[in-house]
Amino acid sequence: MKRLYLVNPFDERQKEAIESFEREYAIHTETSSFIRRICASNTEEEYQWTKKNKNEIEESLFLEKDSKVLDLCHIYGEKDMKRCRISFASIPHTKKRKLISLAADYAMTTLGMEEVFINVSPKDQALMDELTLQGYENLGEESGIILFLKEKEDVSIKGQTYETVQK
Repeated sequence: MKRLYLVNPFDERQKEAIESFEREYAIHTETSSFIRRICASNTEEEYQWTKKNKNEIEESLFLEKDSKVLDLCHIYGEKDMKRCRISFASIPHTKKRKLISLAADYAMTTLGMEEVFINVSPKDQALMDELTLQGYENLGEESGIILFLKEKEDVSIKGQTYETVQK
C-alpha cells in the first residue's frame, strides 16, 4: 500500500529512505538540503515552533511503498499570500505521478494555499504533459524553469451554482 508522508527532518528512518531514493536516481533534491539545513540550525522543538509561528512554510512530502520512497516533492510558501511553490524530484517516469495531485491537494486544503506554482525543468516533458492534462496553466519560462499554476476553485460558488441548477 502506498502512503503519503510529511517529512520530519529529525526522523532517521525517513532521512535514510530519502538518501536511498536519491542514490537510486543519482539526484540531489531540495528535500535533502532542507533536512540538513533544519537539523544543523534547530532542535526539533524549535523547528515545530517555527512551523506554527512563522509566515513561511517549508515542508516536503513523499510517497512510500514497502518502506521505499517512490516520489518526493518540496513545498515552499507564504501563509499570508496563500501561495506556494512545489518542486518535484527529477525522476524518470512514464506513468502518472500520483504525488502531483496529492501535493496540490495538501497545499490547498491543509496549508490553505490559493495558488500552487510548480517548477518544472524544460527537460521534463513528461511532467509538463501531465500537469497540462491535470489542468495546470503553463505560465512560461522564468530563470530556466517552466512555471505551472493551479488556482483553488471557489467551492462555495460551485456549490451555489450546483444548488441553483438542482432547483
